[in-house]
Amino acid sequence: MEKYFQSASNSKGKRKEGDNIEHPIGDSSKSHKKIQNKKYKKERNDWDPKWPQTYPWLVRREDEEGNPFMYCVWCEEGKVNNIFTKGCNKFKKDYLDNHIKTDTHSSIAKLRNNTNQPNIIAGFVTQLGVEKSKIITLMRNAYFCSKHNLALNIYPDLNNLVEYQIKNYDEIHYQKPPTKVLPPPLYLQTLPSTSTSSNYATYKNSKAGLNFIESFSCIIERQVIDKINKSTGWSILLDESTTITIDKHLAIISKHIVGNEPVLRYLGMINLEECDANSITKDIEIFLNVKGISFKSLFHIGSDGASVMTGKHNGVVTKLKNKNPFMTSIHCIAHRFALVGKDSANDVPYFKEYESTLKRLYSYFSRSYNRLKNLRMIQADDDDDPGLAILKLVSTRWLSLSQTVSNLHQTLNSIISSLQTDILVNDDGADLAKKLLEELDPNFILATKFLADLFDVLQRLIKAFQGDFITLSDVHYHLNSTILAIQTMFIGDDNTPPTYGKHLLEYIESNNLSISFLTLIFIIQCGFLMHNNYL
Repeated sequence: MEKYFQSASNSKGKRKEGDNIEHPIGDSSKSHKKIQNKKYKKERNDWDPKWPQTYPWLVRREDEEGNPFMYCVWCEEGKVNNIFTKGCNKFKKDYLDNHIKTDTHSSIAKLRNNTNQPNIIAGFVTQLGVEKSKIITLMRNAYFCSKHNLALNIYPDLNNLVEYQIKNYDEIHYQKPPTKVLPPPLYLQTLPSTSTSSNYATYKNSKAGLNFIESFSCIIERQVIDKINKSTGWSILLDESTTITIDKHLAIISKHIVGNEPVLRYLGMINLEECDANSITKDIEIFLNVKGISFKSLFHIGSDGASVMTGKHNGVVTKLKNKNPFMTSIHCIAHRFALVGKDSANDVPYFKEYESTLKRLYSYFSRSYNRLKNLRMIQADDDDDPGLAILKLVSTRWLSLSQTVSNLHQTLNSIISSLQTDILVNDDGADLAKKLLEELDPNFILATKFLADLFDVLQRLIKAFQGDFITLSDVHYHLNSTILAIQTMFIGDDNTPPTYGKHLLEYIESNNLSISFLTLIFIIQCGFLMHNNYL
């Protein structure tokens, strides 16, 4: 009966070599069992290591109990159901040759041969993904430079920094054992190139960074324009500028609604051939048409307040309003405030002389290293001197005079001492030093202390006007507060005398000046205090 029924001795469920094989009827079970064990042992160890070279699809694996089996990886990838996908324990070459002749394996082999070297293609796809990731990283670096107004000259160094950081992370994160001697800094080493491309296609130079910015700028611009056109209404901000080559440009900025919030976006810059209202209006219309921006939803225009922009009869705003009568306009309050201050200063004759003295004073020290060195030594010996520099007065900067006076009134004593020393040394600039010292008379010092207190108030007002979000009620509040502060410090009323500010009052008290003398000086030299219409 044993030859017709399987023995139950295999309690662990192992496969037997004699399964599914017919036994000769004339053999005894005992002798046949011995023959089977010999064949099973011989065939289990009859794996030829050279077979994978002849059959590239063949692999040898072991199950959890260590029993070896042969598998066809091609059929496994093709999800075919045969003995070589389940595991074949017949280690015979005939089985391999018969498997090659099966229809399923032949079809898979033909399909793989038609893919034209799949291993090379797979490797190329993998490498292409790596290169794509590197290009994306480089584009992000270029976008970072553009977003933060950084020069593209630092673009190559930024790429190297990112590469070094990745390399450092890999070495520290994957190092084994955890503790080892630290390698030399990576910035002293040359990182090996893992790219298959040549050194001329690394895209790490500043020119490649510029190409990246130009490539994705059009996509960003398209998104901005779509948001402008979807907005129920938008406003345009215009500002003229002049380069160092005296070329005229017009900067155009959009303010529109995105998600119920106002958003500012830079649209572009126009090269102005002519600066008259007709030419500027025509250039703006061409710019909007080329960009595909809807002109019908333009409801507001903001400008710097120049006459060519805000002219009542022939200004740019007037010409644009003729095409859209519902359009409103407003000038830049900070720029108009600077123009008011400039007009007020032109009405005071002494102020022009004061500005000329500031410019000559800066020129005197900036053109001579020895004079500047002598001033630094005197400042170092004076504990009350903060050691500030003499700033250059720039007419194109709104806060330039404020910053110049702020530094000057704190270093005025050291400057006077330095000029006196230069006169005693009697060098080539002695005559100029003597002339400057004569200009720094008590009237100049009084005006400097007065302006230091005045600009301290006006500077807060200007910075408030330049805020990102400011309403008309905010403007009204800041204007009233500034007028009240100036009246309290320098004008007073019938019941309260002026306080003369912090710095001016200290100078008055330290020099025992009379209030009547001070008032006379203000009326004669700083008469713009009497122009209440400018306040």
